[in-house]
Amino acid sequence: TATPRVRDDIRQSLGIDAHNEYIGSFNRPNLFMEVAPKTEPLDQVLNLLAQYPNESGIIYCATRGQTDHLRSVLHRKGYSVRPYHAGLPEKERTENQERFSRDDIRIIVATIAFGMGINKPNVRFIVHYDLPGSIDNYYQEIGRAGRDGLPAHCLLLFGYGDLQKVQFFIAQKTEQEQRTANILLSQLMGFAETDLCRRVPLLNYFGETGVPNRCGMCDNCRMGEEEKELVDLTIPAQMFLSCVKRTGEIFGAGHIVDVLRGSNSQKILKFGHEILSTYGIGTAYSAKQWRHIARQLIQKSLLLYEYEHGSLKLTPKAWEVMRGKETFLGRMEGAKKEHGAVLRQREGEAETFDSGLFEILRKKRKELADQANLPPYAIFHDRTLKEMATYYPRTRESLSAIYGIGKSKLEKYADAFLDIIREHCQTHQIPERQKPAPMAEPAPIPPDDSGKRRYLVIGERFNEGCTIEQLAGDFNIQRSTVIDHLYLYLRKNHPLRQNNLLISSSLTSDQRQSVLSSFARLGTERLRPVFEDLNGTIPYEELKLCLLHQLCQDQNRPESHKTFVCLAASRKYGGYCLAGKEWVEGKAGPWLRPVSRQETGELSTQEIRMNNGDIPQCMDIITIETQGAADHPYQTENVLIAEKRPWIWQRKLPLDALPHLMDDVNSLWPTGFHSTNGVNDRVPEETVKEANEPSLYLIRPDGFTLVVSDDLDGRNKVRARFAYRDTPYLLSVTDPGIERTYLVKDHGEYPLRKRDLYLTVSLGEPFNGYCYKLVAAVITME
Repeated sequence: TATPRVRDDIRQSLGIDAHNEYIGSFNRPNLFMEVAPKTEPLDQVLNLLAQYPNESGIIYCATRGQTDHLRSVLHRKGYSVRPYHAGLPEKERTENQERFSRDDIRIIVATIAFGMGINKPNVRFIVHYDLPGSIDNYYQEIGRAGRDGLPAHCLLLFGYGDLQKVQFFIAQKTEQEQRTANILLSQLMGFAETDLCRRVPLLNYFGETGVPNRCGMCDNCRMGEEEKELVDLTIPAQMFLSCVKRTGEIFGAGHIVDVLRGSNSQKILKFGHEILSTYGIGTAYSAKQWRHIARQLIQKSLLLYEYEHGSLKLTPKAWEVMRGKETFLGRMEGAKKEHGAVLRQREGEAETFDSGLFEILRKKRKELADQANLPPYAIFHDRTLKEMATYYPRTRESLSAIYGIGKSKLEKYADAFLDIIREHCQTHQIPERQKPAPMAEPAPIPPDDSGKRRYLVIGERFNEGCTIEQLAGDFNIQRSTVIDHLYLYLRKNHPLRQNNLLISSSLTSDQRQSVLSSFARLGTERLRPVFEDLNGTIPYEELKLCLLHQLCQDQNRPESHKTFVCLAASRKYGGYCLAGKEWVEGKAGPWLRPVSRQETGELSTQEIRMNNGDIPQCMDIITIETQGAADHPYQTENVLIAEKRPWIWQRKLPLDALPHLMDDVNSLWPTGFHSTNGVNDRVPEETVKEANEPSLYLIRPDGFTLVVSDDLDGRNKVRARFAYRDTPYLLSVTDPGIERTYLVKDHGEYPLRKRDLYLTVSLGEPFNGYCYKLVAAVITME
């Protein structure tokens, strides 16, 4: 179970050449994977056990206390069960493991301490009562099921409350370990919350490509058509989101549900939530239905779940639904079908076996195993016994065709088992059945390329509606190869549709944000720096897919649309002056300053409010619609905004990208011109027009101090004293955040001893024959 990064480490440590690396498939097609909302966990476990009477299984819990409690409950209900965790004496642990291996007990309730070295082939079910720590842990633990090749059931009970337990354990780690653990947890969340085939994110995590988009052996693939159908849940979604907002975005789903259903709990009365307009408006839905709606709002990124405190917060997408601009489609909680019986009807599996004969054979196996002091599976696997109970072999020749029976076992055990089968068939008048020979699947035939280059054919087929998985299957190539062809197709200036790209991704929205942020800081030319920046937790294939989506998005953006990273949102004549650098393909371009049709170009609050309801801040990446360049004698960066068109917030660029955005200039325009209260703070207008320089720079100053003093009209004024390239400056500050903090302070000087401090300096509108230099933004890395 080694991820690509672990495989690289192994190769490097052992000096193994990549050409001598052999990788087996991680796919275990006989394992049925199900993730169920953790609503009534004990009842959910009991329902599963009822589907597998007298079968062996393992139930994993997060803590010793939970392990002991669950084992005690199951024991009182008559189940053959023992615990296993590090708190038990070694002798008891060894005894419990040995008895489980020998079929003397059926169920082990354990922590992750159990399982290493276990090779019991007839484990029919694995339950994760609590959330595992990572996909690696999950895969290793479910890997202990179905080793005999017969179907096995893997149930993960997923509750958002469990995240706080996991987060508690993560908090005990070092800062670097916490970062890695949180990424691993995010990947596990992506697996648990996906509505696609579960094998896609699981196998992609381990670097396996060419995964079909439907396995037929997970809950998502087995979901009935009536369960898959989405209904309009806009109204209840608006109720829930509104209640989250009105309660201050500091409570979890349980409290929100109580408010919506009009509970009189002490907590509601304590916070005065009984007087809210959303109190009691949701009685038409049960608490269980509301929790199901809450999970879907989190899964579809309308709500952000804060791991540390368990609270819910609105995302920009939520406002679109709340304002009625977007419809929310989802599923209403209903009864789910049991999957246990379905497993036994898996396509390609042998016909239904004779359960009566199977039990007789199993007893004989146990008897022989005890006599030889061996675990039962060392005699025959369950799959072998089930085939005996399906085809009723009467001779040594027909018995040798049964799975798992070689020459040695035929000599040792043929007589004992053939006697039982013959007697059973004679009693019940059952004829022997011929076991069919296995048939090999024909290899897929790649489509005819009609003489075209392969990347052209694949690009055109993708634009016609084929998914990446379909193309991999049609051409009999790896999924990563399809992505490479699409990348080449786009780079050759062919248009590529983007709305079907991320459907193939197994990443969560948080993971995609991390990837895009890394591309923003490190560029898009090479993937390895991004891979290493993310500690190798995102597979290369997923990085390629995110890069392809970003490039496609940039390619398909209309000419009238501009995307920029905001580097100043300053005050200007009662309005705003915004400026930033164009953002194309994850890299910064030239400066851009959006302006209105006002004489001096200032923007109103209404004009700049983004689709998430916020005013732009530094490092926001925003897309706006423009009407071309705005005429200005020296501010060549100005673009005229389209009126009454929304500003679209894309994401936040991390502060550590600032060094990559800096301008390398020798001085801040011509120097030697000082106002009464400034130093090198202005330039004659005619000089500016003749110089043809940019009117904006992002710099890193030396010795930065804020000075609060009177202006010429007697009002308080904030100025910035600093040096740049050994030249002193004293400039007016128009950063609203700085003004709010320092205008209320006493006159004096306030040094900002921040090591990583950056300034956006702007050349303002002309006044009395001079253009004044202004500090439009003060940005710190803290």
